[in-house]
Amino acid sequence: MDLNFTPYKAGEEQRILDLFSHVFGWELPLAFWRWRQLENPAGGPWTEMVWDGDNLAGHYAVAAAKLCVHGEPVRACLSMTTMVHQNYRGQGIFERSAESIYERLTAAGIKAVYGFPNNNSHRPFIQKVGWQDIYEIPTLALNVADARKRESRSVVEVETFDERFDRLWQRIKNRHAVWGWRDSESLSWRFTRNPINKYRVAILTDGGEIKGYVVTKRYLDQGIDIVDLVAEDNGAVAELIAWATGEADKLKLPRVNMWAPIDSEARKRIEVAGFVPVAPVTYLGGRVFAEDLGVDFFDRRLWHYSMSDSDFY
Repeated sequence: MDLNFTPYKAGEEQRILDLFSHVFGWELPLAFWRWRQLENPAGGPWTEMVWDGDNLAGHYAVAAAKLCVHGEPVRACLSMTTMVHQNYRGQGIFERSAESIYERLTAAGIKAVYGFPNNNSHRPFIQKVGWQDIYEIPTLALNVADARKRESRSVVEVETFDERFDRLWQRIKNRHAVWGWRDSESLSWRFTRNPINKYRVAILTDGGEIKGYVVTKRYLDQGIDIVDLVAEDNGAVAELIAWATGEADKLKLPRVNMWAPIDSEARKRIEVAGFVPVAPVTYLGGRVFAEDLGVDFFDRRLWHYSMSDSDFY
């Protein structure tokens, strides 16, 4: 069998969606695919197509992602969807498509790929395509009924990401060695322009400037996810958590969920608020393509992350 590995070409979207439906059993909206791959301000698309004649046998997509490494922008990619048609499994398509797209990424100056593989894909990424583990991220959960109730009058909800978010980003981007770029353009694309998910954004201000923000998303009738929380100090962290907890209480939702690195300053305040580690636990790993990355990519103590860094939330 002579398989052909090629980059995605315009007009092949429906073939990707059809394969996705075949492999995963549910429909991926075209609007979401276009948003993630074609409208991404970080660049792209980066998609490997595996053809057997006119049959799409496999596919591996990564999404351009700008990382902040010691305060400077670094071109990277977030690993996304790997899939192989059931008629072509056991032929090394996953490994071959990964190596093909990684070669193209390296040639284009992409420094690294990272992602959050699930239980099924984690071990193949480690054993077959050269990934290394960075961390296992537990979900942090707060039972709303057990939380101390207090109204956060200084936190207000907003509809857009304006230039104040850029000024906040400039003040704090050096705080962590490795984290996702969080200027107003990136935040607007990730949350405001997302075609399938509805997010709420609230800010804490002082003298007209933003001291911190929180982004939340309702998770069915089970709770609220804090998908991103960025703040200048732990006092702001506490205010933003109080707002999210209060909103969950108003909606009669039982739980608030989030991610936060165990070494971060914010984690102390998060634990004081009552968050505890629970399932699910998410893998974080990746692979480096460039020797001049300027950081130990696999030292989990250097990373800051939130749920928003994954494509799942």
